[in-house]
Formats: sequence, structure tokens, C-alpha cells
Amino acid sequence: MQKADRSSQREHDEFRGSTFPVVGVVASAAGVAAFTRLLQQVPSNTGMAFAFIPHRSSESAGALASVLAAATVMPVMEVARKTAIEPNHAYVIPPNTLMRITGSVLAKAPRREQRGALRPIDYFLESLALDRKASAMAVVLSGLDADGVLGLDAIREVGGIAVVLSEGSAKDSGTAIERMRHELTFANRRLQATLAERDAANQELLSANQEIQFGIEELQTFNEELQTSREQLQSTNEELNTLNEELQNQNRQLGQLNDDLANLLSSTTLPILMVDNDLRIRLVTPSAERLFNVRPVDGGRPIGDARLRLGDRFESMIRRVIDTSTGEEMELLDREGRWNVLRVRPYRASDNRIAGAVLTMLDIDQLHRAQTAADSAREFAESIVESVQIPLLVLKNDLHVRVANQAFLAAYGYRSAEVKDRALDEIGKAQWGLPELKHALDRLSKRETSSEDLECFQEIPGVGKRTVLISARRVRQQGEHQILIAVQDITAHKHAQQIMAKEQVRLKQSAEQVAVALHETEDALRSSREELRALTGSLLHAQDEERRRVSRELHDDISQNMATLQFDIEALEQTLPPSLESEKQTLLAIRDTAAQLSNDLRRMAHALHPSTLDLLGLTVALSAYAREFSRRTAIPVEFSASGAPAEVAPEIASSFYRIAQEALRNIARHAAGSAAQIRLTGDDSRLTLAIQDSGPGFDREAMRGQGGLGLVSMEERARLIHASFQLQTAPGRGVAITVSAPLEHVT
Repeated sequence: MQKADRSSQREHDEFRGSTFPVVGVVASAAGVAAFTRLLQQVPSNTGMAFAFIPHRSSESAGALASVLAAATVMPVMEVARKTAIEPNHAYVIPPNTLMRITGSVLAKAPRREQRGALRPIDYFLESLALDRKASAMAVVLSGLDADGVLGLDAIREVGGIAVVLSEGSAKDSGTAIERMRHELTFANRRLQATLAERDAANQELLSANQEIQFGIEELQTFNEELQTSREQLQSTNEELNTLNEELQNQNRQLGQLNDDLANLLSSTTLPILMVDNDLRIRLVTPSAERLFNVRPVDGGRPIGDARLRLGDRFESMIRRVIDTSTGEEMELLDREGRWNVLRVRPYRASDNRIAGAVLTMLDIDQLHRAQTAADSAREFAESIVESVQIPLLVLKNDLHVRVANQAFLAAYGYRSAEVKDRALDEIGKAQWGLPELKHALDRLSKRETSSEDLECFQEIPGVGKRTVLISARRVRQQGEHQILIAVQDITAHKHAQQIMAKEQVRLKQSAEQVAVALHETEDALRSSREELRALTGSLLHAQDEERRRVSRELHDDISQNMATLQFDIEALEQTLPPSLESEKQTLLAIRDTAAQLSNDLRRMAHALHPSTLDLLGLTVALSAYAREFSRRTAIPVEFSASGAPAEVAPEIASSFYRIAQEALRNIARHAAGSAAQIRLTGDDSRLTLAIQDSGPGFDREAMRGQGGLGLVSMEERARLIHASFQLQTAPGRGVAITVSAPLEHVT
């Protein structure tokens, strides 16, 4: 039993050793003197450990430790890689070194990537706060910058002491040391009081153990039964020690849980309000303060005094939840028009006793609006199903009827109660128990297909045997799979299809007969078209030959006769005596008229067929005609030729000349005041004629079928010589005609 006493005493001493205060002392590079004055004024038996952290000092830790050791009787040492700390000792942390304290051991932190400047003071003080909790202390003598602010906050948050002395107070050693000693003494007393309370508890436990030991010694005279009792009592003692350790662990865990709960409640966005059985406010989260109109200072006040935004009528609801141990909830609309749900739940203590109630407010505005929209959509869908004149059924996924519209009930003579929630094949086996329909619906129910169409016969009461088309579609509403069935009576449609099929056979036969007749007509039309084109070609050729003949006769015969007539008139005029002056003048006038007539005949002959075309070729003939046209109409015509062969087949030369002639006549008729260009280009295989004017142009589609024979004549002349013919025009963009003929096709 003495061994148990010694074990309990050792654990007590170890506990006291692990909770002694640790003071982190910070000063700037010029603060070594402040460190020295502090050590000179602090007693060496305070029961505390001191860790000196120079702020960016250029001195080494060993040199600083030597200086500080001269100012105190406490041991002063430089921190190595791992150093266990003890009370009444001083430790020097190397400058700019990441050092932490864990379990009363000072250790350097592992190397890691750093973002921004190194913060060794914050790093140490934060680890000190985690390791010592309320026994953590920090004294800043001078030179604090951004590094250290976070560490001081961490120590204050765990209930430790953080003292910051200004630069001036640091220089006034008496005031600074006195303030620091006061703070340290107060903290040490508070810790000693805590340890004293724990010592008293342990002392009571030790006294109890001693009393048990005394009782066991008195009973040692008994036999083996008493020895068994002694062993049992010893086992009980061990269990008490174990229980004591467990209680200590639980206390630590409860403290941690309390911290976690406080942090959780302060950081949660969920509005929570807790009341006790007397409806007094016990706890309120920050997010609930505005919502419930409660402040932290309202803690302990009756909920009625807080003037909740919810109103007094909710007190009865809270009281009812506490009395019945049954939660309640209701939906509310706040002043901003948003929907919330207020939930009141009984608060049960660890012994399952009702210790109050917990109120939470949840924002369900989006959910409420979504539900409203879903309800509206469902009502709209049901109204559509009901208003459709086609018989409709909505089946659940298990093929039971959910909805049957009025058209379905009227068509099959059912009442709504006879079909709702019944299996489809139970409504009417002759109508809905068909195997092929059942297989189709099974495929939809198993989601093997999304739609099924089935044509079948049904015996409809009062109507008879009808042909119906059953169309089934898988649909999804509010997350549930359903099947929509539409029934169409297609009896008349099928009858119409039969009639149409017969008519199609008859029409096919008629169409075949018409096709034969049309084919014969097309052959005759094609033959007539070819004959017409041949006739047109013959006419144009005959016209050109006739013009050539008439031109030749006008030029060779009539023009020569007119020239002879002029000479004869002049000779007759010269034979007359001077006394017949008037007769001479008459003869001269007749001669001039004959000369004018001769010129007109030559011009007519040239217009009918220019002799230059046969004698000098196409290029010279077009150039001469362009000059003559410009002189006669005052329309500028620019002619150019490039690469055209000197000799061109008469058919091509005549066609090109006539096309140019017709095009210029159209310009004179429709584009007076414009200008024209004629270009003749070619090589050994192809000859191209391009005629373009700057006139107003026209809409060819609008003019189709309204023009004269000029355009038709040009196209036909081009076709006869196997030439391509293109006409490009638009309102305001003039007219461009291009004719291109292969030279090898003309013999």
C-alpha cells in the first residue's frame, strides 16, 4: 500500500511539473540590457521557466546566454536541437530560428517552404499557448513589429497573460519590472491556487489510501479470507487511481470539448437560441442575434423580456415542447418576404433529463418556392391531362392508375373511383390485359425503353369492336417515374387508309398510263424543239445568205448603175447649150440626188453584210462598225482586240458580228448617254467577245418574257456555233454580254 502512496505522490509531482508557467520574453536587437535588468529583478525560485527570444539579433545565442547568466543565479542555457525545460531555469532561443514547445520540450521546427518574411516569435508564442494554455505568459520588453502580434493574441485567447511594455517603459526599468513582476506574481498565485486545490484533492485521496492501509494492517491477523479481502481492496485502490486518471483525462477532454463547442457556435451561420426550463436564455449564436432580436447581454433573462421578433405567441409553443418532450416546427414569412422554418426541439441533458429547449431557424425560401413551383407545375399538368379530349391515363411505376381524365372515363364508361389506384390489367382484362400491352408496359417500367406504340383491337362498351392506337411514354415528375398512356380510336383512320390504298393502286395505274403518254409527248416535243432549232438555224443562215446576196447586189449592181447614172447625167448636162441654164441646174440636182441615193445604197449594203467582214476579217469589221456607230449615235465605243486569229470561220465571224450589232442597237435604244466597250480576245482554240455598257441595266427576272427578239436572236446565234452565252446585269450596274466559242467545233 505504501507503494501505491508513492506512485500517487509521484504522479502528483509530475502533474505539477508539467503545468508550471513558461514565460516567453521578447526584445529587439537592442534589448539585451532589458533582458539583463529583468533577470536581476526576478527571484530565482518563482517556479517558472523563462524563454528569451531576441528579435533579429546579430549576436549568437551562446553569447547572449553568457551575458544573461551573469545577471541571475538561475541556470541559463542555449537551446539545442531538443531541450527539456525545468522550472527556475532560463533558456535562450537562437535568433531567426523557428522553435516550438511541446510537452515541456523545446525543439527546432523542421524546414519548410516559407511565404513572406520569417515569423519566429509568432511561431513560438502560438506553440506556447497550445502547450501551456492558461499557464502561458508573454512579456514584450521592446521592439515588437508585425512578428509577435498573432502569438500574443493566441496566448490571450487561451487565458494566458500577455504584457507589452512600450519603448519608454522598457527604459524605465523600475516601472517595467514592477509591472511585469506584478503580472507574473498574480499569474503564479492563480496557478498555485489551482495546484493547491488539486493538492488538497490528492491529499484527501492519500488520506483515504492511508486509512485503507491502516484498516488492512489491523486485519492482517486474519487468515486467507482476510488476505483475499486485502487483495480485493488493493485492486479497488488501483481502480480508484485509474478512475482518478480517467477523471483528469475527462476534465481535459471536457475543456477541449467546451472550447470546440464555443468555437463551433461562434462560427456557425445557423441561428440557434437555447433556453432552460424556466424559459431563460442560456445561449445564442451570432447569426441568431439579429434574427431573434437577442443580444449576448440577454443571457439569463426570461425569453419574454427579450422581445423576440417571433412574438409572445411562441412562448406557449416552447413550453409545450418542454412539457411533452416532443419537437414542433412551423413555417414563417419574414419581413423581407422570405420563408423560414422555426424548429423547437427539447434539450436533453446527459442523464436524459429535459433541461430546456433549442430553437433553430432555417432559411427554406428556395425550397419553399421550388415546392410552390412544383405544385403549380403538377396542377398545370393535371389540368392539361384533364382538358385533353383524348383518353389519357397516368400510371405509377408499378402500373397502378394514378390519374384517368374525363375523356378516358367517358370513352370506357368508368367512374374515377373504379380505376384510381388499381392495377391496369384489373380494370378490364379484355381491354387492358393484352399480353403485348403488358410486355410493352413492363419494358417502360424497367426503363428499357422510353416510349412504346401499340395498335390493337378493343371491345368498347356501347360502341363495339374498335381499332385503337395505344401510345405509352415514360415521364418523370418530382423525381418519380410515371407512364403516360394516350388512346386514339383509329378505326375511321384505318378505314380511310384502306380506301386510300385502293385509290393509290388506281392512281398508280392511271399515272403509269399518263407517264407513257407524257413520255411520248416529251419525245414529240423534243423532236419538235430540235426541228425548231434546226429551222431557226436554217432561217438565220438563210437570212445571212440573203443579206449577203442583197448586199452584194446593192453594192455590185445597183450601186454601179447609180454611178453610171451620175456620169450620164453629168455628160448630158455638159452637152446642153448655155441658154439652157435652168435645165443644167435641174440635171445637177438630179445628179446630187443620185449620189445621195448611191451612198444610202452602199450604207444599206454594209448594214446588211459588210464586205470588210469577208475581205478583211472579224477584227477589222468590228472596229469599223464601232467607229461608224459612235459617229452616228454619239455614244463612245472603245474597241480592243488581243490574240484573235486573223482568219475565223465565216459562221463564227458572222455570228459574233451580228451579236455585236444587236448589242449596240440595244445600247442606243435603252442606254443613250452611256459608254460601251467591245473586247475581242482569243487563241488557237477559243474566241471570246465581251460587250459592256455603263447604262442603267435592268432586273432580268422581272423582264423575263417581256423583251423583244434581240436577246433571243443573240442566244440562238451563239447556240448555232456551240458558243456559251452569258448576260450579267442589275439595276444601276449596266449590261455585260460575253460570248465564247470553240474554234475547233466549226468546220
